[in-house]
Amino acid sequence: MMLPMVIYSQAICFMLKHLSMLFYPSTNPVDLVNSLEKISNIENINVISGSHNTLGLHPKILEEVKFAVKYLKEQKLTRFGTGIHKFKGFSIQF
Repeated sequence: MMLPMVIYSQAICFMLKHLSMLFYPSTNPVDLVNSLEKISNIENINVISGSHNTLGLHPKILEEVKFAVKYLKEQKLTRFGTGIHKFKGFSIQF
């Protein structure tokens, strides 16, 4: 019997569920995108659970996160001043 793969990530749940736009002026854009890339590349996730009474997210959101990471890196947009980048379910402002 295979146990469900669960990610407990307060940060990603907070960022992607409670905010429709991500903007953290104290966070390095490259570090943020690299963190999102690491999380989106974890395989066989069944649930993304947060804390502080959050319900969590469906792991399908990670497909859009992966697309966002690729797009931001390919377009060299992982730096402040590049604007608001809209994706399905969330936006990121640098």
